[in-house]
Amino acid sequence: MNILMLAPLPPPSGGIASWTLRFVKYCKKNNIPLRVVNIAIRGKRSSDESAKRNIKDEIARTYQIISDTRKEIRKNRPDVIHFNTSCQPLGVIRDAVCAELIPKDVPIVLHCRCNIEDQLGKNFFSLKAFRFLVKRSKKVIVLNRFSKNYVDKIDMDKAVFIPDFIDEVPDVNYHVIRPEIKEIGYVGHIEEGKGVSLIVKVAKKTPEIHYTLVGAVRDKFSKDMIPPNVSLTGRVTLDKVKQYLSKMDVFLFPSKSEGFSNALLEAMMMGVPVIASDVGANMEMLENKGGIVIHDINADKILLALDKINSDSTRSLMSNWNYKKVVNFYTEEIVMKKYYSLYNLITG
Repeated sequence: MNILMLAPLPPPSGGIASWTLRFVKYCKKNNIPLRVVNIAIRGKRSSDESAKRNIKDEIARTYQIISDTRKEIRKNRPDVIHFNTSCQPLGVIRDAVCAELIPKDVPIVLHCRCNIEDQLGKNFFSLKAFRFLVKRSKKVIVLNRFSKNYVDKIDMDKAVFIPDFIDEVPDVNYHVIRPEIKEIGYVGHIEEGKGVSLIVKVAKKTPEIHYTLVGAVRDKFSKDMIPPNVSLTGRVTLDKVKQYLSKMDVFLFPSKSEGFSNALLEAMMMGVPVIASDVGANMEMLENKGGIVIHDINADKILLALDKINSDSTRSLMSNWNYKKVVNFYTEEIVMKKYYSLYNLITG
């Protein structure tokens, strides 16, 4: 089966681009024909996440994506096209233009790499473009129940849930459970959208606990905003992330919007108990067994959750449950089989 994938490749590195690299690696290892049209951002934004969108870069990007897609279809007629979209308002319009150019007899799988409603917005043209993409696609891969409900309102037969995967899982759960909670951590972009201000607020109320926030700092924080028991590491390597996770007693994840969080998946793999907001796939991943998922999260609810999991025996059960959940549901081999079952379904 020949697969053409429209997906971003680094730079910049990050969620979808990292997933694409893992997908490519798996296909090479298993001799699966795959070609990728790189849809990554261009210009200053590729090296500076804070840079503003440049219309010339976006026009050049769109032209290149359309041109590369046409060339790939002519040279290597694909059996299926796997279309990744972040559902950003302008991006989804570009995605619809690309989809319109694809021959009608070539099936499309639309992969929504986000919580759809949060990213799509209310723009008439982007909403219309997304509806077109759903109708044009054979199947729509979603990452959580919120996105499935959104797609179901457009077409009840299209949405299928396939999670992201992790390529390397330890043979056993090595996480050490300490008698008391002394170290709480977070991994991801340091920005308001990820609920970092909530973490800071909780940290100020629990000075006896140290908080480590791992990731690139996107929003500006004055010195008086960050209490002395909070450390910002900046961007670090994946190996360093795992080192930080291994020292966390609790992974605190109060994000305001997610699709399927790779940061949360990494924490679960490392056996870290979790307190998370009820957004994206967090509930499906944790099931209130690998941690506590909080609806309408706030600082007081986080403090109550910390009290509930203060016992080392409780956290030990959560730790082991998280590790087993990853082993049984989110490994590379398990998830990749879901993709290929879907390809076979729509091409058979």
